[in-house]
Amino acid sequence: MSVSAQFADQLRDCALLGRTAHGPSQCAWAAAQLLEVQGGPASAAQLIAGIVTDDRLLLELLTSQPTAAAWLVRATRKLGDEVLARRVVAGAGALAVRNPGLCSVGAAAGHAAGLLDGDPDGVLAAAAAHQDPWAAASAAEDAGRFLAARPAERQRAVDAFESAADGYAGAGAPRDARRVASRLRALGVRRGRHPQYAGRSGPDAGTLTNTEAAVAELVSQGFTNSQVGERLFISGHTVAFHLKKIFRKMNVASRVELTRAWSRVPGASPEGARAS
Repeated sequence: MSVSAQFADQLRDCALLGRTAHGPSQCAWAAAQLLEVQGGPASAAQLIAGIVTDDRLLLELLTSQPTAAAWLVRATRKLGDEVLARRVVAGAGALAVRNPGLCSVGAAAGHAAGLLDGDPDGVLAAAAAHQDPWAAASAAEDAGRFLAARPAERQRAVDAFESAADGYAGAGAPRDARRVASRLRALGVRRGRHPQYAGRSGPDAGTLTNTEAAVAELVSQGFTNSQVGERLFISGHTVAFHLKKIFRKMNVASRVELTRAWSRVPGASPEGARAS
């Protein structure tokens, strides 16, 4: 974190002084996020205000990173600055009007506006419009937060959080998925620990449980036991336990043989896929 803080200071200074070969707005935004993680919104207040009140910086950022709009609205509202929040929404909306063919820009504008207005339906509409899986999941999570505050909307909140958790899992964002799982637990819902895989119905994998199929899928992609455990929210020892049962059920003796066998299961990852 101390190294991140030093890097954030450098990015902030370079961005605000224009001494960077990269987009200054993106550097400033990256710095603001790092500072916000370290010390909360107040620690990044000056930098956030600098981005939002500079028309050039704001336009550059919203054009290159449309999802920044929602983050800036959340941050400015945490700071209690509705004027800045509305400026972000206005900028995102104007950019969307000028670029009707850019779905990501329009979805980001709708997401930001829904956040400002506290409108879960507007945020859900943005989630449906987002083409990026992580951005869609983020919008679904925001909608779930609004709905969870309304007792009569509990089931819709659960549905939104379930959609967010699936989206984060699909986007390879396990930390975000765990956060949403915690929100679901607060609503009395315990979520399954793994995604469903199409390959499970194949002839070689028909006897595998859902968890075993998830482990087989990830192991076949080259993930280690600890990496598989992180994605499925189980320990590495539990992954090893499941692997023993998978080897027995699929009549294989090693991870290499499992990868080859799994590549022949309909819908599974092709042989040779590797974790990045």
